[in-house]
Amino acid sequence: MLDWKILAASFVALLVISAVFLGNFGVSDFLSDLIGKAGGAINGSPFGGSPASGDGKPVALILHPATLTLQPDQPVTVHAGETVITGFTGDLAFDFTNLTVRLTAEKLSISFPIDQVEVSSLAMKDFAVEGMKLEIEPDIATDAGSVDVGGFDGTAVATPEGLRLVGAVTSFQVTVGDHTFELV
Repeated sequence: MLDWKILAASFVALLVISAVFLGNFGVSDFLSDLIGKAGGAINGSPFGGSPASGDGKPVALILHPATLTLQPDQPVTVHAGETVITGFTGDLAFDFTNLTVRLTAEKLSISFPIDQVEVSSLAMKDFAVEGMKLEIEPDIATDAGSVDVGGFDGTAVATPEGLRLVGAVTSFQVTVGDHTFELV
């Protein structure tokens, strides 16, 4: 025969569990987020990032060059401190040795220091670098790797440490030593 204390304890335990999962304790939200992140990690890519558009695959790439020039295929917006340049069409030359950025378009040339420069609405059909220190978030890092990117659409942020590209790509290939990885 069931003891009433066991029955009461079971009922209280049921109430507590119901309150945790259905109540306002926030545990259910925590568990949902945890399960969602675990599912994303299992189904995700070692290339990380978040897509800028629905057409490509996400990528987050950090480059550490001495110099690097980006040639966007469409107008970009450049944020440098409190300065905002919209609709810029031209080359963006980053010099990480002298910590400067030079924007060049036809007869216009603007230079300013790199503190934190953000380039948004950045689209490039093709982009490649070779023999460069780079990181592909969250899993790949090398002192001398090569990257070949096709159909990049996203943002670039330049800091004195390097250039971080986050967005979506239609093709992505990285070579580290004798190993080549391709995002499919």
